[in-house]
Amino acid sequence: MLRPRSSARCNNSRPRGFTLSEVLIGLSIASVLVVGVGSGFVFVTKAWVEHQVRGQAQQNLRAAVEALTREMRLAGACMPIATQPPIAPNFQPITGVKNGTTDSITITSNPDCAGPATVTADCNACPALNVDNTTNFAVGKWAFVYNSDTGTNPPGPYGEYFLVQSVTAGSPGSITVNTATPLTKLYPKLKTGSNQNASAVYGADQRAFSISSTCGGCGGIPTLTLQLLGGTQQPIVKGIDQMSIQYVLNRTYAAATCNGQTGGTLSLCVVNLPTQAPSLAGDWQLVRAVTLTLDAQSTISVRASGSADGFFHLSQAFEISPRNFIFQQNQRVNWTPY
Repeated sequence: MLRPRSSARCNNSRPRGFTLSEVLIGLSIASVLVVGVGSGFVFVTKAWVEHQVRGQAQQNLRAAVEALTREMRLAGACMPIATQPPIAPNFQPITGVKNGTTDSITITSNPDCAGPATVTADCNACPALNVDNTTNFAVGKWAFVYNSDTGTNPPGPYGEYFLVQSVTAGSPGSITVNTATPLTKLYPKLKTGSNQNASAVYGADQRAFSISSTCGGCGGIPTLTLQLLGGTQQPIVKGIDQMSIQYVLNRTYAAATCNGQTGGTLSLCVVNLPTQAPSLAGDWQLVRAVTLTLDAQSTISVRASGSADGFFHLSQAFEISPRNFIFQQNQRVNWTPY
């Protein structure tokens, strides 16, 4: 039996679309989903950026602490010990400048332990120094020649840095001064029957740390910089915008003897900057520890960082005791770390 053919006339189905209410409901659901996904994406992105800048600031701070700790512990290495004549003002294990939050510190050492080599012939602005030995002096390294005489012709003690041009090895031997760093003063040998000490030559290395945003390579970002003897200021850790330094002296806490006292305990003297008085080396020879406070920032800004400048900031205080620094005291003053 054949089925009857269907026709449009007798077919009851009609094409249908979405009603207005269905469209509105669908749009509402889609909007909620889009807003939710977008908010989640913004939240995750913001959290990721904040995590990145926080990690960046932490890394900057960690790198600066490691660099300063490593270098400062070498302060005074193989330099004149306390029983020898006072060191010259420009040949001290540690010196520095106090500017509040942008302090600087200069560390001097003799890492190759070259010298002391005694000058065996008078040198008056001479191009080469005759010395009793040339052990550990090397071409291209720096040295310091020192006249410890406290007389008045010429007035001393004093000294000069110079770059080693060449070395004639031996005992005795000679050290040639590079023409870029000529000597300008008199460095006498030991004179028989005289109270005058012979001049001496030491190996030298000097590293100055400071904060700058204008150095070559800093790119306008506050940066911990390093300047070597005869060199230019170089960036080593970007994102360090503050460095405050205080010095712990081997001196009992007392207003009369603790110049520039800033705090401490009953057996501890802490100063913002040691003085030169009362001797040539002064309080710099009494430094037993250095306290630094560093502020590190991210090198990119981020919203809701919590700071006025839009950068994420971290701060840390730490103390360093120079291992090779020998201060002029027969006995260490006992103190309680703070």
